[in-house]
Amino acid sequence: QNENESLLSPAQQKATNQQSTEHSVIAGYASLRIVGEEADINTIAVAPEYQSCGLGRKMYRYLETIAKDRQVRVIYLDVRADNDVAHNFYKSEGFEDIDIRRNYYESTVDAIVMRKKL
Repeated sequence: QNENESLLSPAQQKATNQQSTEHSVIAGYASLRIVGEEADINTIAVAPEYQSCGLGRKMYRYLETIAKDRQVRVIYLDVRADNDVAHNFYKSEGFEDIDIRRNYYESTVDAIVMRKKL
């Protein structure tokens, strides 16, 4: 396949865009994009009433497992500079800060670019 195209089949795409449900309510969702040996976490989101119960970590680790299975060597992501909870979460999972995107969110909030080598 062309390196610029997604390497995921439709079935893998469905598995990678993971969502967790409880009582028919979406409690959280996560999305990962893989191209060659690199992956980008597009989003990991958990509904406020389900935060602090390990759901985000479970979804992140699921995405990491998929990345490892696809021989990904590095995962990248952007996190809002004003989101200390998310920033610390990713640091606890082994990510490091590598750059800043100035005024990335709503043209007023910076993004911290993070990387994890697998």
